[in-house]
Amino acid sequence: MANAQDLKSIEKSIIINASAEKVWKVLTDFENWKNWNSFIINSEGKAEVGTNLKNTFDNNGKLMTFKPKVLKADTNKELVWRGRLLMPGIFDGTHGFKIEEIAPNQVKFTNYESFKSSYFYYFILFFFFFY
Repeated sequence: MANAQDLKSIEKSIIINASAEKVWKVLTDFENWKNWNSFIINSEGKAEVGTNLKNTFDNNGKLMTFKPKVLKADTNKELVWRGRLLMPGIFDGTHGFKIEEIAPNQVKFTNYESFKSSYFYYFILFFFFFY
């Protein structure tokens, strides 16, 4: 069994030919996520530290809603939230989006997530194979 200190993470970066301000505006326009995000099909809330978002995603035709807490909202630079399943420690996911200006009207956009769980492997098996 995995212990509570197990941490798994994923990260993907792309170059976007747009200003940091424009990327931030699209990123934080949660009501329009459904128009471009195929995973989180609905999102509500504000990019303000301490607030909770309401995100709905489609897991093979089954809709699931979670309410992550915004941990960081550094305008035009980084948005970070943490979601939890049931209670702290069972399955915690910290998701972030980083915007780094690399040239005028060009940014490196990084989407990352880290998972911490006492039951990480069991959760992944359940979520992907049985839910």
